Amino acid sequence: MAENGQQSQGRSGADGASPPEGYDLVYNGQPLPPFYAAEILRPLIGRTVWIRDAGGHTRHGQIKDVPWLKEDQQRDVPPVVFEDDRPFYLKQIVCVAVYAGDKCKDAS
Repeated sequence: MAENGQQSQGRSGADGASPPEGYDLVYNGQPLPPFYAAEILRPLIGRTVWIRDAGGHTRHGQIKDVPWLKEDQQRDVPPVVFEDDRPFYLKQIVCVAVYAGDKCKDAS
């Protein structure tokens, strides 16, 4: 039951959580090594994204910085930094979506 103010999550992918309405799916699949997660996110710097890891942790907001990693780097991986300066670590990323409303916002 979804009573007492609790909401149930939508279903998609292996473990359930899908991006919020208004977000376009970029990746949804097996957990990514940190290098590949960073490569997916780097072109999205300045855009609003929604990210989920294999543990079900999610984060959304505008990306400020994405670390440069070696392809085989698994330890001492710096986090992605969002505009609010809160980090999100690139561990086991299984879903990435970008907010559809900010397409071409920098075009002039």
